Amino acid sequence: TVAAWCEINNINIKTYYYWLRKVRNHTLEHTPALTEKLPAPVEDKPVTFKRLEVESPVSGMQPAVIVHLGNATVEISAGTDRQTVEAVLQALKAVC
Repeated sequence: TVAAWCEINNINIKTYYYWLRKVRNHTLEHTPALTEKLPAPVEDKPVTFKRLEVESPVSGMQPAVIVHLGNATVEISAGTDRQTVEAVLQALKAVC
């Protein structure tokens, strides 16, 4: 904790916070605002998914993983390549 560190290093805790505030203020003054780099806001549009029915390469094969997230369901079969799984998870992450 800060208190423990201050005690070990023989620093008054008020002095610690004084200098912490000075460093933070200096950093804020000399760091460009993040808002300058952000793109213009995009209108909020509802995200919808299209239901895709994909037949399993082997009939009767059960998925190895089923993910339910809101109204979306993702079934991943054993042997699905890593890039496909990552792409699907990134798409879900972007909208959820």
